[in-house]
Amino acid sequence: MRFACMNCMEVFEGIEENMTHCTDSAIHLFCSKDCRDKWVFPLIPDKESAPEELTPA
Repeated sequence: MRFACMNCMEVFEGIEENMTHCTDSAIHLFCSKDCRDKWVFPLIPDKESAPEELTPA
């Protein structure tokens, strides 16, 4: 299977775990870990991106 990198748009084959980023809306694929790390959109772990729980007043 062939894929296009989300960062540089290069077409590549094969995927390793460190070349992907999953969100609720999509799976983002990258041609290398270096390209993944340089992606213009921040990759924030789900734990940090979740809204803080509201405490009752």
